[in-house]
Amino acid sequence: MFKRILVACDGSEAACKAVRLAAGIAAKDNAGLHLLHVVPEGPIPRGLERMLDSEHLAGAKGGDRAPPPAGQVPAEVLVWMRDQLRRDELNTALHQLGKRILDEAERIALEAGAGSVSREIADGDPVETILEHAKTHQIDLIAVGSRGLGNLKGMLLGSVSSRVSQLCQCSCITVK
Repeated sequence: MFKRILVACDGSEAACKAVRLAAGIAAKDNAGLHLLHVVPEGPIPRGLERMLDSEHLAGAKGGDRAPPPAGQVPAEVLVWMRDQLRRDELNTALHQLGKRILDEAERIALEAGAGSVSREIADGDPVETILEHAKTHQIDLIAVGSRGLGNLKGMLLGSVSSRVSQLCQCSCITVK
């Protein structure tokens, strides 16, 4: 019945259950399974911050890059450079965490019998990115966890899972 199944993976318990369920469906239908982790733009959800800390990735560096001495560069440029280094380090850490989340999701999927598994890390708004991935890859079914690692804003504005299920053009399963 389904040919291509997408699972949004954020490392939450509900997302892992969604991977297990989707992998079982993929095995039964001989469907391809797409695992997608979205690195959010803007404020980092509290759950991801905790994962960064627990995985000791918060201080991950892309190399030994130090800003030039203060006397050689205008103060505004130095502040901008330091902010940019922090953003680069955080982005690197978030991508490393995304890779670990996808490693675990792929392990779960293979144990549950999925045959064909692809994986991707993307940057952006989680809802928009999931919907765009589904459209681009002609996804038949999206599986999402009912409650991910979002913050209070997500609870007030509607979770990723509820917005994806309302806006997607294909079938959607929300897993508790």
